[in-house]
Amino acid sequence: MESRIPRACLLLGTATVLLLTACGDATQSSPERSRSELEGDLQRTQQKLERSRETLAVTERRLVSLAKEQTRDHRRIADMTARSAALAGQNRKLARHLAQAREQLARGNSINTALRQQRDQNARRVAELGSEHQAMGARLASAYAEIRRLEARPAPDQRRVGDLYQRVAAGTRELEGLRRYNGYLLQERSNLQAWLQEANATRSRQQDALRRSQQESARIESSSAAANQKLRVELEKAQAQVSALADEIGDANVLHAKIEQSTGKITKLQAANKYLVEKVEACSLAQQSSRAESIQQAGHLALLGQMLRSKREAAARQQHQGRFMTAQWQSGPGFRVARRPLLVPVASETDEQPKSTRREKELKEVKKKVKELEQEQEALTKKLQELETEYAAVKKQVQTLTWANEVLVKELDAAYAAGDSGPLPKGTRGMYVLRKGESLSRVAKAFYGDPERWKDIVAANKDKIPDPDMVKAGTVIVIPE
Repeated sequence: MESRIPRACLLLGTATVLLLTACGDATQSSPERSRSELEGDLQRTQQKLERSRETLAVTERRLVSLAKEQTRDHRRIADMTARSAALAGQNRKLARHLAQAREQLARGNSINTALRQQRDQNARRVAELGSEHQAMGARLASAYAEIRRLEARPAPDQRRVGDLYQRVAAGTRELEGLRRYNGYLLQERSNLQAWLQEANATRSRQQDALRRSQQESARIESSSAAANQKLRVELEKAQAQVSALADEIGDANVLHAKIEQSTGKITKLQAANKYLVEKVEACSLAQQSSRAESIQQAGHLALLGQMLRSKREAAARQQHQGRFMTAQWQSGPGFRVARRPLLVPVASETDEQPKSTRREKELKEVKKKVKELEQEQEALTKKLQELETEYAAVKKQVQTLTWANEVLVKELDAAYAAGDSGPLPKGTRGMYVLRKGESLSRVAKAFYGDPERWKDIVAANKDKIPDPDMVKAGTVIVIPE
């Protein structure tokens, strides 16, 4: 843009050449004609100056509008920063929810550990009671056999019979104690079932909390993606506007510099015009005085001729210098006359450095803010990925806890069923007491993993289950292998 010569500069150069030519010809033409031509050139130059000032006013209005647009861009960037802060707050809230879910999961794990320990103790106690029950059954069988043997004798020994009756009474009392302890174990079983229900309720609450966390994560992720997309679009628009603003500011600065140069040159031209007018008037006065003196003093004619020749040579040199300056103006804007320049030198680019430096600083600040927003977006994306990883780990722990609870229920049912009776019949894996509202298909699914095997249970308990659709709570059934 600087390599092209503005039209105003060419016009000013042409006006300068005309003024110099008029000054050179002033010694040969009348002063009134040279002055009228110079005034015409000055009027045209002033008109061009007025048009340049109008262009400057339009450019200043454009700069004001560009400043307003830049203010709106700054406000938009502030809004984007506020939205990013809101997203960060939502992420912190989600992190608190995840921490609460982890605490609930830890409490559930501690409850499950306590239940497993209680189950192991009950299983050991049931095994001990089963062995004691078997031993007591063997002792009772031997006692009844001894009683039958003694009754078969013709003359029973009363003392031994009394001992046997005492032993039978003691065995009966011990059997009653075992039955009472069996009732205590049943009560403990009910308590354990209540604990299991509480653990299941805790697990359901944890699942609900995790589901809410998942929904919140999905919502935050979608809102973050939409906000990031909108932010990216706004940033692209802001960058485009900043680039356009920088281009327009550069053009306006160049135009300001050219107008200032034109104004300085016009001022110098006016001073040169005034100087030339004074010089023409002085020349005319000198000619008049020389004519008067030539009439009065003929001896001074030779001196006046020499003065005229010297003036003609000076005018020729000035005319030659004006043509040389015109050629230099046409070849480039940075030329300066070596000897006695009549024009003001072109303003250097250092005058524009404060304005351009301020614009460059503003552009750097905008680019820095854009870079900070992009870094914040990357941090939010990374945080969402970490939350998704934590959610997957918590979900896996909940699934493991659910499977462990189901296995625990199966083992407890099998242990209680095994402790309700003595030696199991051949081909059975245990005994089971039906609860209220429980179906045979559910029992089959708990023991075999297949609800269709309820038919095997019915086949093994024909005497206790006459109708599979009508089972009574508290019925002790045999679980076949």
